[in-house]
Amino acid sequence: MTRRGKGVGILALALALVVFGWTRLRFETDVLSLLPPDLPTVRALERHQQHFAGTHDLILTLRGEDSDVVSAAAQSLAETLRRATNLVRRVVWIAPWEERPDLTSEMAAAAWLNAEPAAVEDLGRRLENDPLKERLVEVRQRLAT
Repeated sequence: MTRRGKGVGILALALALVVFGWTRLRFETDVLSLLPPDLPTVRALERHQQHFAGTHDLILTLRGEDSDVVSAAAQSLAETLRRATNLVRRVVWIAPWEERPDLTSEMAAAAWLNAEPAAVEDLGRRLENDPLKERLVEVRQRLAT
């Protein structure tokens, strides 16, 4: 084989390797996809990002031995951040219904508004056929036992 033939062969091999490599190349913009998927923490973060997280959210985690101390620290941090209106738009440190119980009915209404129509119709039929007061007494008795 001539020197020129060897050069063409090497060039063809290099080109084939580049094409093969290019087909396997992936550009990942999601940082979580670079982490090991079998870790429970990574799966939890993926679920949270899929269902809750926005692009402007920041999640802070406090850790400590005494849950009461950690809870008080979280509340204090939340109150401090809420006063920093130039830094944050909104702070959530516990479930909204725990901090503002008066919003519970609004959240329940929003949940039913976004529910499947068949589930809403089923609830309507159950409440229509069974007077609410009798149903509540029955449920309270069942819960008591």
